[in-house]
Amino acid sequence: MRILSSLLVAGSLAWMGIASASAQPRSDSAGQPTGLRLDQRFADRSLGFAVAYPDAWIAAREGPHLVVFSGREGTEAFRATVSIENVLPPGAGTPTAAIAAVLADFKVRLARAVPDIRTEAETPIFRGAGDKRIEGSQFLVHYNHGGKMFRKWVVIMRRAALPVVHIWAYNAPRDRFDRFRPVAEAMLESWSIEDGG
Repeated sequence: MRILSSLLVAGSLAWMGIASASAQPRSDSAGQPTGLRLDQRFADRSLGFAVAYPDAWIAAREGPHLVVFSGREGTEAFRATVSIENVLPPGAGTPTAAIAAVLADFKVRLARAVPDIRTEAETPIFRGAGDKRIEGSQFLVHYNHGGKMFRKWVVIMRRAALPVVHIWAYNAPRDRFDRFRPVAEAMLESWSIEDGG
């Protein structure tokens, strides 16, 4: 099951200024995302999700519940990352309570890490339909780190049955954000969450 329909991607993300009208891959000197293809697939039943990513990128487990995807070192895409983290907030017994707790905590952690952070364009995001429809939240972040401006697009989705929350984030220096955004959009579209818990 796809995380978003093409219509939702075009509608909600274009409103946020995240997606271009056509959301077509752009060319660059590193050979991506020209002819963008997601030839590799990361899937882990213990994490409850699967996602496709470009052959030129790598996946790294950076903890028991965190996977980070990026361009290989030495390429223009090296500082562009997509990460997916699973969070189980303590005391959040329902999926709705879990996503609210994670969203609040995530914003606090961001503000502590980067004091001059600016969050904007928070909108809901949906997955599934009917009684299987679940709601998440997405927003855009701007911040300065080490004298360089960065942008981060964050999508927080809950599981259908368990109070586990997935934090999907695309992060890149501001001058590379639009350049590798088509890769992030394609990865988000490919991302599937196991509904069973």
